[in-house]
Amino acid sequence: MKWGPSGAAVSAMKPLINCKALGATGQTGSFVDCTTLIDKSKQFISDLPEGPEKSLGFIDDPSNTAFAAFLNAAQSAVLR
Repeated sequence: MKWGPSGAAVSAMKPLINCKALGATGQTGSFVDCTTLIDKSKQFISDLPEGPEKSLGFIDDPSNTAFAAFLNAAQSAVLR
Protein backbone atom coordinates (compact mmCIF):
# COMPACT_ATOMS: atom_id res chain seq x y z
CA MET A 1 0.00 0.00 0.00
CA LYS A 2 1.24 3.50 -0.83
CA TRP A 3 0.06 6.96 0.13
CA GLY A 4 0.65 10.47 -1.10
CA PRO A 5 -1.10 13.71 -2.01
CA SER A 6 -4.13 13.53 -4.27
CA GLY A 7 -3.03 13.55 -7.89
CA ALA A 8 0.57 12.58 -7.11
CA ALA A 9 2.38 10.16 -9.39
CA VAL A 10 2.58 6.63 -8.05
CA SER A 11 6.37 6.83 -8.17
CA ALA A 12 6.23 9.80 -5.75
CA MET A 13 4.01 8.01 -3.23
CA LYS A 14 5.51 6.55 -0.07
CA PRO A 15 5.14 2.83 0.72
CA LEU A 16 3.38 1.75 3.91
CA ILE A 17 4.97 -1.66 4.30
CA ASN A 18 3.56 -2.13 7.79
CA CYS A 19 -0.09 -2.10 6.61
CA LYS A 20 -1.18 -5.64 7.38
CA ALA A 21 -5.00 -5.57 7.36
CA LEU A 22 -7.80 -4.09 5.30
CA GLY A 23 -11.46 -4.06 6.34
CA ALA A 24 -14.38 -5.54 4.42
CA THR A 25 -13.85 -5.06 0.70
CA GLY A 26 -17.39 -4.86 -0.65
CA GLN A 27 -20.84 -6.28 -1.03
CA THR A 28 -22.81 -7.75 -3.85
CA GLY A 29 -26.04 -6.17 -4.95
CA SER A 30 -29.43 -7.51 -5.88
CA PHE A 31 -32.32 -6.16 -7.90
CA VAL A 32 -35.20 -4.06 -6.61
CA ASP A 33 -38.68 -4.17 -8.09
CA CYS A 34 -39.59 -0.73 -9.46
CA THR A 35 -42.70 -1.67 -11.42
CA THR A 36 -45.22 1.15 -11.75
CA LEU A 37 -48.97 0.74 -12.14
CA ILE A 38 -48.74 1.58 -15.86
CA ASP A 39 -46.10 -1.07 -16.67
CA LYS A 40 -47.29 -4.22 -18.43
CA SER A 41 -44.26 -6.22 -17.27
CA LYS A 42 -42.13 -6.15 -14.15
CA GLN A 43 -39.29 -3.60 -14.08
CA PHE A 44 -36.15 -3.90 -11.95
CA ILE A 45 -33.16 -1.72 -11.10
CA SER A 46 -29.91 -2.84 -9.56
CA ASP A 47 -29.39 -2.20 -5.88
CA LEU A 48 -26.09 -1.89 -4.09
CA PRO A 49 -26.37 -1.23 -0.37
CA GLU A 50 -23.90 1.07 1.33
CA GLY A 51 -20.82 -0.85 2.29
CA PRO A 52 -19.14 -0.80 5.66
CA GLU A 53 -16.45 1.74 6.44
CA LYS A 54 -12.95 0.64 5.51
CA SER A 55 -10.49 0.08 8.29
CA LEU A 56 -6.75 -0.28 7.95
CA GLY A 57 -4.56 -2.21 10.36
CA PHE A 58 -0.92 -1.30 10.88
CA ILE A 59 1.96 -2.76 12.84
CA ASP A 60 3.52 0.13 14.78
CA ASP A 61 7.03 0.90 13.55
CA PRO A 62 8.46 4.18 14.92
CA SER A 63 11.55 3.87 12.70
CA ASN A 64 9.46 3.91 9.48
CA THR A 65 9.54 7.55 8.30
CA ALA A 66 6.81 7.02 5.66
CA PHE A 67 4.47 5.67 8.35
CA ALA A 68 5.26 8.58 10.68
CA ALA A 69 4.51 11.05 7.86
CA PHE A 70 1.24 9.21 7.14
CA LEU A 71 0.18 9.46 10.81
CA ASN A 72 1.09 13.15 10.96
CA ALA A 73 -0.91 13.84 7.78
CA ALA A 74 -3.91 11.96 9.20
CA GLN A 75 -3.77 13.87 12.49
CA SER A 76 -3.51 17.24 10.73
CA ALA A 77 -6.61 16.45 8.62
CA VAL A 78 -4.66 16.40 5.34
CA LEU A 79 -6.10 12.94 4.56
CA ARG A 80 -9.73 13.65 5.43
